[in-house]
Amino acid sequence: MPPRFWSAPGTRRHALGLALVAGVVLTACGQAQPGVAASIDGDSLSVTEVQERTAAFTEAYPDIANQVTIDRITAVTIQNFLRGHVADSIARELGLEPTEGELDEFVEQVGGIEEATRQVGQGGVPPDPELVAAEIRSAWIVNALRELNLEEVTDPEEADAATRATVDEYSAAADVSVNPRFGTWDGVIVTPANGSLSTVPDDPDALTGAGAIQVPPG
Repeated sequence: MPPRFWSAPGTRRHALGLALVAGVVLTACGQAQPGVAASIDGDSLSVTEVQERTAAFTEAYPDIANQVTIDRITAVTIQNFLRGHVADSIARELGLEPTEGELDEFVEQVGGIEEATRQVGQGGVPPDPELVAAEIRSAWIVNALRELNLEEVTDPEEADAATRATVDEYSAAADVSVNPRFGTWDGVIVTPANGSLSTVPDDPDALTGAGAIQVPPG
């Protein structure tokens, strides 16, 4: 099973799909417009959308939500939005758009839609069908990128390195702005803003962001 290419520090899961190792070239990170939580290449995520997704996640996954602050949940929500758009850019430029059949097969490899929903939930995604489908699509894209690299090199480690380099490149090239109220984006993760008065324990390993999809070894 290939390693994850987008990962938060401290992650112990071996995962497939939306992943990127630490050490990426820093992405430009400006300040979003009022009412906007974040934007990437002209596409915006509103503050209202972030609040709604955060509330939906907290309600659906209280066991995870109780281990982290609301600030971290909102930061991961924005992080997933940005990472998804990086994957979309890769798909457009490299012709890696999945068909419905390919996505269905990928979901079956994961263990079915319920299992896929559970796994992306561990990455901060509420069980909304559209959001889950978007994460599945992004995971498929990055996995397809790795498979494409494996056609050029036979060494899996070289293919992994090439995949990381491509995702790094697209992440660094994206025009990203994040509302400082929610944190800062470094091309890999959104770090929650400092100054929270919350007394809730905050365990970063409990909520790592997108890239949680795992396919059992074949």
